Amino acid sequence: EITTGAQREHHKDILEKQVVECQANGLPYALYAIVRAKTRIEADAECKRLYYVISKYPPALGLWLFLDMHNSPKVKNEDILDCYYKYIVDWGLSAKCGLYVDSSRLLQIDWNKYQYKFYLWLSDHITDQHTLDTINDEVLKTSFFEVE
Repeated sequence: EITTGAQREHHKDILEKQVVECQANGLPYALYAIVRAKTRIEADAECKRLYYVISKYPPALGLWLFLDMHNSPKVKNEDILDCYYKYIVDWGLSAKCGLYVDSSRLLQIDWNKYQYKFYLWLSDHITDQHTLDTINDEVLKTSFFEVE
């Protein structure tokens, strides 16, 4: 995605305000990044830009990646994710990184290859506020956390 300098500055300002507010209130935070790269070269460039943010605002609770990789072969997606993981290890965040995806995006990679490298936040278990409001003890059973 191409952004203008003004858009980047706006996003930077919003992030800085959020981080400063968290820090002022003693709240640890995580960072969330959208993986948009279509090639390993693009992934490398994204990671270098992401490092600027991570070095300026070290996330005590880690880094969550949203995979925006639809319609690419798994091998290509995994090459991109491997590039990200190499940087994550270099940044010292390997114990604090996760994927934030829905079921369809999780199918874009072979989860078996990454299940011991990333935490998983599967976003489509709960689809709306009403479901969240009416959750009962069933949600705490092991089956809720299983990936089909």
